[in-house]
Amino acid sequence: MRQHRAGAGGRRVVGGIRARLEQEKARERRYGPRPSRPAFLPPGRVGKTFLLLLPLLCLTVGVLCLQAGLAVRHGEGVPGVFVVTGHQDCFRCPDHVGDFVPDPPPLPAEPAPRITGVTPWDDLPVHEIEDRARAVYYHGTVYAPDGRAWVFGAVLTAIGGGTLLLCLAVAVRRLRRRRSLRAGPDGQTSPSSRARVPA
Repeated sequence: MRQHRAGAGGRRVVGGIRARLEQEKARERRYGPRPSRPAFLPPGRVGKTFLLLLPLLCLTVGVLCLQAGLAVRHGEGVPGVFVVTGHQDCFRCPDHVGDFVPDPPPLPAEPAPRITGVTPWDDLPVHEIEDRARAVYYHGTVYAPDGRAWVFGAVLTAIGGGTLLLCLAVAVRRLRRRRSLRAGPDGQTSPSSRARVPA
């Protein structure tokens, strides 16, 4: 008796798996294969959150770099000289740390104070301690007068904004697909779908 029940239960499981596979094949014939998830993304909501936060971070950093780079290119900031006083390692790339000495203002104004412990954003033509190079101080960061911070910001802004638009397009496409699946062949919503939709 127990063997008969076990055999019946196994046949029901196998039948359910076969029915599920047939439904999946029918769905693929009608709507095409499901989009594959990238291997580097974790499954579920964690992967979706990561895929949304990464372009938002790129967009934010890109906009900030673009705004600062364009401001420096248009003459904003304090011109002066950057003097190397030390080095620090950052992601295997040595960064220069130094002081920024603003240009002396016209008399009789008092000279601007020396700013210590700043790190340049752009690659300045300095290599050793006490090397000097022309620079522009803008909102706590030293930039080269003809730097390319705005190019880096424009690239990051394009990548972040484009990825967000792509995610939005994919979300709209999936929403339309769900609505089409809920609707019957004649375009009307099935009774089972109406029961799940709140009033």
